[in-house]
Amino acid sequence: MDRVASRRRGDAVTWHPEDAGAAAMSWTPLAEPGAVAPRRETPAGPIEPCETPERYTVRHLHSEGGLGRIWIVRDEELNRDVVLKELSPEHAQNAAARARFLREAQVAGQLEHPNIVSVYELGCRPDLAQPYYTMRYVRGKTLSARIAEHHRKRRKGTESPLEMRRLLNAFLCVCNAIAYAHSRGVVHRDLKPANVVLGEFGEVILLDWGLAKVAGTREARKAGKVDLSETADLKVTFAGSVLGTPAYMSPEQAAGEVEAIGPATDVYGLGAILFEILTGRPPHAGVDATEIVGHVLHGPAPRASALLPAVSRTLDAICSRAMHRSAARRYARVSDLVDDVQRYLADQPVSVHQPRAGERLLRWVRQHPTSTAVAALVLLFTLLFGANLLRLTLLERLDRLAGALDREIASGSEVLSAVRSLFLSSPSVSAAEFQAFVSPLLQEHAELEALQWVPAVAAAERAVFEEERRAAGAPDFELRERAPGGELVPAAERGTYYPVVFVAPLAGNEEALGFDLGSSAAHSQALIQAHESDRAVASGPLGLAGADPPDPGFLLACPVYGEAGTGERGEVAGYVLGVCRVQQVMASAWSVVATDHLDVRVTDVTDPARPSLLWSNVAGEQPGPLAAGAGGASALRLEVARRIDVCGRTWEVAVRARPSFLIHYPWSR
Repeated sequence: MDRVASRRRGDAVTWHPEDAGAAAMSWTPLAEPGAVAPRRETPAGPIEPCETPERYTVRHLHSEGGLGRIWIVRDEELNRDVVLKELSPEHAQNAAARARFLREAQVAGQLEHPNIVSVYELGCRPDLAQPYYTMRYVRGKTLSARIAEHHRKRRKGTESPLEMRRLLNAFLCVCNAIAYAHSRGVVHRDLKPANVVLGEFGEVILLDWGLAKVAGTREARKAGKVDLSETADLKVTFAGSVLGTPAYMSPEQAAGEVEAIGPATDVYGLGAILFEILTGRPPHAGVDATEIVGHVLHGPAPRASALLPAVSRTLDAICSRAMHRSAARRYARVSDLVDDVQRYLADQPVSVHQPRAGERLLRWVRQHPTSTAVAALVLLFTLLFGANLLRLTLLERLDRLAGALDREIASGSEVLSAVRSLFLSSPSVSAAEFQAFVSPLLQEHAELEALQWVPAVAAAERAVFEEERRAAGAPDFELRERAPGGELVPAAERGTYYPVVFVAPLAGNEEALGFDLGSSAAHSQALIQAHESDRAVASGPLGLAGADPPDPGFLLACPVYGEAGTGERGEVAGYVLGVCRVQQVMASAWSVVATDHLDVRVTDVTDPARPSLLWSNVAGEQPGPLAAGAGGASALRLEVARRIDVCGRTWEVAVRARPSFLIHYPWSR
């Protein structure tokens, strides 16, 4: 290779004697592989064949544009395909064009890095003295094409989770190449995905150093910087000129501030590449270059998350820092950008993003899978054990409450049976005897608010019966019923009346005397069921006076039969009624589970189509009808519920633990 390089150097001096000094100072043998972008369409029209030294055989034209043409040629000495770039014929006699072409070749040739295109040979065509240089031919796709392919799959939902990591790893290779170029005093100035080739076997090659800015002097070689010959070291940019690709251009490039262009400009370009990796689109867009440049200068700073909300917050912060409008606010060095992206890939905190508590927790979980699995198993076992223990505890409390309710109702039924025995033993009981008998019972049984005696009166005996009651000390007695407006009126004619004759306590219940229970469907239904079953039967929910709105309550009805033959049941002589207020029944039963840490609901579900809430300690809930199917457990999302028989009615008792119960329970029994 030294021999070939020496020969080509001599040819260059022969063909361009004015460049002899430059060639002598800048020529260095290069052995690092280079790269080329995928083939692009060439302009229409005839293309003059490439005339090369006998070492190369032309395969085909790869692309044409700008100052040069790119050919795929065969290196006959090494038996391989390489890329040959030559100065276009129309620029061959232009000294400035030749100098710029030579400058590009020298910059690429002196940047010896695995991810930077390198020059194999620099020479001239023997006939027209057109300069050319050769590079390695890398088969692959541009980073731009790979990004577009990834985002097409993302929109279809078929992308591979590894593809984004591959793109970020390729991005890191480009960053390392730029970091090396900066160490040699070179700023690329035209970074974009289309200038990066990804080979078929993992190669990542950065192309197109034609707009590179070199910060060097004659002492550059001693300092390890890129050194240009006198002919190549022409000013390719001037104050106020704009060079670069507008869609990826930094604000200082768009403003034409040549002196402000430096390593921070390439940091912005790298951020623009990362932006397209994350979103699938360049950071700036417009209908033409003028509009795009205006957007770069005066528009808001691009934010990847604004275009695609699903973008990682961490990568969004990294991209935004690299593309900050102020060069001083960007990453100070490309290595700082590389470090943050590598930390992201390693699931470590980065310098430009403060993770939320949830993000920190997820990171810890990912970094400690074994500890997380053990903790999850322990937590699962604890939850299952705790949930089962909680359920058993609530079932125990529910059993206590249901048992207490059952005992309260059974106790009331026993009182009714005792009062019934009074009327069976003495066919004629006075009001005073009734009061004397039941008063002690009411004092002992708080679940009963009142006791009543309701005889059965045939329609033909109504007048005589009313007269007898008036003569017995109730001068205003008459059979009455409640009108639709709520007032008491004389009872309408019916076959049998069931008037309240005795009531204890009498004080406060005077209005009940003479009221015909047969006029109320709810009352008469309970009486019929009691007659058919020959035992105490509970009525459906009733509104009891004494509160506004009326408290929910119910009746216990126990039939009393007249004399009959042996083995036969006589006609119904009347009923002993117990008036029960649900609040009082629950107050008596609640003492066995009294706690502020349980939500309890009691619902009458005898008719599933018309459930009725009887009692609840849940804030905001009022007794009354519920929607069909709205049992206590489903409405409260209770852990446990149980149905009990209440003298022929079906009540559902549901219990749920409040959060405070989890703290309170271990210290209470």
